[in-house]
Amino acid sequence: MYLITERDGSLGTYGVETVGPPLPVEAFVGTGKIKGHENPWPVFMDRVAGVVSVPTDGYGMHVNISRRPLASREGWEQRFLDSVNDCKRLVQFVAGRNENNWAGFRSPGRDRYNASVDKYRVANVKDEVIEIRLFKAHTSHSRMRANVQFCDALLRYTKRAARGLGIADDMTFIEWVRARPRKYGDLIALLADYVGWASSGRKEKPWGEPNMDDPDDYNDDYDNDNDDYDNDDYDNDNDDNDDE
Repeated sequence: MYLITERDGSLGTYGVETVGPPLPVEAFVGTGKIKGHENPWPVFMDRVAGVVSVPTDGYGMHVNISRRPLASREGWEQRFLDSVNDCKRLVQFVAGRNENNWAGFRSPGRDRYNASVDKYRVANVKDEVIEIRLFKAHTSHSRMRANVQFCDALLRYTKRAARGLGIADDMTFIEWVRARPRKYGDLIALLADYVGWASSGRKEKPWGEPNMDDPDDYNDDYDNDNDDYDNDDYDNDNDDNDDE
């Protein structure tokens, strides 16, 4: 297993992005061990901690999810996309930044559900993957795991749900996550702060005005299509391993 660190025109003179290979979700939940495979992320994240910085809110982490398993159950993909776009308060809190010009929520319709030339969506639907773009970049491995755990939990939750999550359904989802501590430990720790924040009565954006000296401003015309290496190739066959 390997990682690729490469220059990206959207990151300015000194910025780089690190791209990982397709990995099963087990690389980011529970113990992080993958049977028969090496997980390159823990060693890499430990080495860059304290050396690499994330200077602004404009640097993000993208998680790519295979669309293939979602076709196995009618309406599953739509329920997942509805949840990402409608449960805004929770999604922005977990992501660590509010929606912005480079990752915005979409209303129901083609811009939400279909592949498009408009990639600046929180959930960017491509031909083979759904790219979740809103997560703020971190050098913490636990924080990275929490991001992927959130995607996995939302996928599993919406597989059997009657509809997608709305803004009022966040606590129901959180209780579902809390019932699976061995799988979603990093996410549960992150959500502990959310419960107090949400109960204070705030409704929409959890974060103040961000530092959006965004790296994309260096070259607005740069088309970054180099994110095709999935951080999380969602494996539907592991769905039955939930701790019910």
